[in-house]
Amino acid sequence: MENGRDVAEELWEHRNDPDEWSEEAEDVETRPSGSAVLSFRLPWEELEELDEAATESGESLSEFIRQAVRLRLGGRSKVPVVVVTFGGARDFGVRTNIPEQLRGAEPSSVPDSDRDLLASTAP
Repeated sequence: MENGRDVAEELWEHRNDPDEWSEEAEDVETRPSGSAVLSFRLPWEELEELDEAATESGESLSEFIRQAVRLRLGGRSKVPVVVVTFGGARDFGVRTNIPEQLRGAEPSSVPDSDRDLLASTAP
């Protein structure tokens, strides 16, 4: 069986060959896929950032973008994630895919029962 590249090359080579083509339309049965394809432009730098972020999260670029769209639309992502980074006293960050409306409203959403445990482990 030929792969897609071989078929594409053969079609390209015979694109002007009148014996390869017909004037009659061919009936083709199509089925709705339940999804759509979206195409848009991004600066190269943003594409590289997206690709790196998707790789870090273990997702394909498509799935990463789908999750971002779900979050922006206010839906839940499939897996809630909180990423905490610490690179020193002045380099502390928290990133999450949990929508704001579902996060705790207090400055700290740590349950009272866990606050003592956290305080005892602080440096």
